Amino acid sequence: MSPTTRSAPHDVLTSMRSRLTDMNPAEARLARSILNDPQTALGASVELLAAAGEVSTATVIRFCRNMGFEGLRDFRLALGVQLSSVARPQVPGTAGIAQQVLSANIQALQDTVALLDTAKVEQAASRLLEARQIGAFASGLSAPIAMDAAHRLSRLGLPVHYHMESYAQRIRASQLGAGDVALLITHSARTVLTAECARLAREAGALTLLITSAARSPMAAEVDITLITATMEAERSQEAVSSRLAHLAVVDILCAEVQEQAPERTSAALSRVREVETGRSETVKRRSSAH
Repeated sequence: MSPTTRSAPHDVLTSMRSRLTDMNPAEARLARSILNDPQTALGASVELLAAAGEVSTATVIRFCRNMGFEGLRDFRLALGVQLSSVARPQVPGTAGIAQQVLSANIQALQDTVALLDTAKVEQAASRLLEARQIGAFASGLSAPIAMDAAHRLSRLGLPVHYHMESYAQRIRASQLGAGDVALLITHSARTVLTAECARLAREAGALTLLITSAARSPMAAEVDITLITATMEAERSQEAVSSRLAHLAVVDILCAEVQEQAPERTSAALSRVREVETGRSETVKRRSSAH
């Protein structure tokens, strides 16, 4: 078997989505063109695909080989097999928009399950449980996810902290050390702040754990553990939303694995949190009744 066919994916669309952020600009344009209209791509010639993606015919052939196929024919065969099982009717108007948005979100979650390395999830959960302290780092659209991750892990009794301000994140990363974990969340893995925090934490001796959609990014290659998510890059700029949902899903999976590995410790922590929440609720009720 030739080297180009050895890694040919069974799920062509998922593979394209997961590699988008790591492709060169020409191949990324071609991939987006195929993802936006895979049915047309199924019967297109090299010349038509090149025109649709605004690339050269050589780029089309190179793209197919980089995807793990010997050429366009094998690529279209695999695409046809997949499309026969996932074809969806197009709905016009607002209902069609709703279908596109929900389909993109559902697809991102399904693709993430297909891409996720469960052994790495187990390893990540184990290191989080062993950590002396955990710092969460993110910016932009990933910031709320890091905040949610810190909140969720804190409820499970883990010593985790997250700072919204970028300067505070840099200081926090530099103060981590051996036995600590830096939890980094970024869709593109090219965010300047998150990359800097990863470097600072790594230089300080902390273990670096990355949640990202960019499997082949420089940051993913440099960290200790990478959890890969997928994103459904579709029409109407749905990529940002679907990537956030995929990242939140990985945080949920990670927290569930933490509970699975340390049921007594996490149950005790959750019980303490609920006692505090119940006490606060009763205090609010008493204050309300007093008025």
